[in-house]
Amino acid sequence: MTFTATGLSGASANVTLTAGLPTSITVVAGNSQTATIGTAVPVAPSVRVTDLDANFVTDRLVTFAVTGGGGSLTGANQFTDDVGVARVGTWILGTTTSGNAMTANVGSLAGPASLFTATGTGRPASCGVTVFMTVDIMTAATLSASPCLLQNAPTFMIGGNPFFGSQGGGTYFYDRYLIDIPAGAIVRFEVTESFSNNGFGYFAAYMESGAFVAYEAGFGALTVNNNSAAVRRYQIILTASGSGVTGAYTMLPRRIL
Repeated sequence: MTFTATGLSGASANVTLTAGLPTSITVVAGNSQTATIGTAVPVAPSVRVTDLDANFVTDRLVTFAVTGGGGSLTGANQFTDDVGVARVGTWILGTTTSGNAMTANVGSLAGPASLFTATGTGRPASCGVTVFMTVDIMTAATLSASPCLLQNAPTFMIGGNPFFGSQGGGTYFYDRYLIDIPAGAIVRFEVTESFSNNGFGYFAAYMESGAFVAYEAGFGALTVNNNSAAVRRYQIILTASGSGVTGAYTMLPRRIL
């Protein structure tokens, strides 16, 4: 930008330029990432806000929002810095592998609903025992304090309710079970358990494809409804959380329909 003064001699003045109204929101970093479902993407997404002349718009509130995939955000409200950039705190993906999307808004100026997209992979980590179960057959197992120790494990959100990390302080012990449920059958998983050191339990059921099915907190009765017309294989992931938890349990998948 150029300023021209005529007819002045020996005069000076300070000129302060300010950006105009925001007219553009563009991605700086964090688009098209991949992360395990229920965990934060590795790079916190950021945007730049500019005016009609591409000047950086500073000190403007940017609101980030999840628009697909059922994930969650921390630090969703951020002000642009001296180069017009605002960065979300963290973007935690939902429990689906596809459809994760996020946008950013500045006042009435809204970015596309899929300004940021991400791909989820896998399912909660499992280790220790991996057992193939049979309906109406009791399976016994133990959890010890030494294997399968995971720090800062993710918190999953199902129906707005956190589990897999909301209770246990970051120490987790997983056992995984595979089971074929007949077409049209409803199977209830019943567990009897004995844990030390205030262990807290969760069930989660996934289809073999990784699609989430259901969960139950506190080692209650987890019910899985195979409403398909074919036999389906499911993964049942049992979790104890809490520092130094040890214990034993038995699990019975009982067909109720």
